[in-house]
Amino acid sequence: MISEQKQKKIRQLLEQIFEKEADGILQNAYVQEMTHGKKFVTQKEALNAIYILVSGTVSVLEEYTDGNAYVFQENTAPTIFGEMESFADMECYIASLIAKTDCTFLVISKSDYMHFMRTHKELHMKRMKEDLSSVLQRGHKDRWTLQLQGVERIRLYMIRNYKKTGNNQPYELLTTRQSIADETGLSLKTVQRAMKELKEQGDLTTKGHKILISEQQYLQMLKDVEHIPYD
Repeated sequence: MISEQKQKKIRQLLEQIFEKEADGILQNAYVQEMTHGKKFVTQKEALNAIYILVSGTVSVLEEYTDGNAYVFQENTAPTIFGEMESFADMECYIASLIAKTDCTFLVISKSDYMHFMRTHKELHMKRMKEDLSSVLQRGHKDRWTLQLQGVERIRLYMIRNYKKTGNNQPYELLTTRQSIADETGLSLKTVQRAMKELKEQGDLTTKGHKILISEQQYLQMLKDVEHIPYD
């Protein structure tokens, strides 16, 4: 049983996405909670459900046949997973999805979602335009990122993580160097070299396996990446 507060939040998010037609989604969907670390979609599995992220953060992974995986995107609410593939008439999910934090979703079957869209043509067109815009903007940022040296890519990674704290307190990043490599697309050796260089430059501090970033260090890194377009 979900709380009245969460029900209110779900409705507000749905109205933000689907405007006056939000009830049409609510009538055919159910709420699903997922704990952090839960992999709820595997790349290339049959696409049977649409997941609307209500709260939490989801990691989007590209997985390879050699067992390696690359986290190329992280999404917060509101985000709809499986929508773009459905609009493109694809039968499978194009990426794997893992709940990076505890998450709440509104889940609706693909068939019900597409029926809803076909009967609301203006909303259907609006959603397709927003999806296309998102893909094009992300592609532009990704191309820029791939051109960057290891140190610059790690700076951007640290800045984005610091910004998520929403405050100016010293930030403590609890993650492994391998996780950073997975999320930035760099090799482990490159990450280690970049981290060493950033530490020597005073952009961050390490304490054992912990990475510490003060407000002053964060502001300095912002100056160092002023020439780079990033979100």
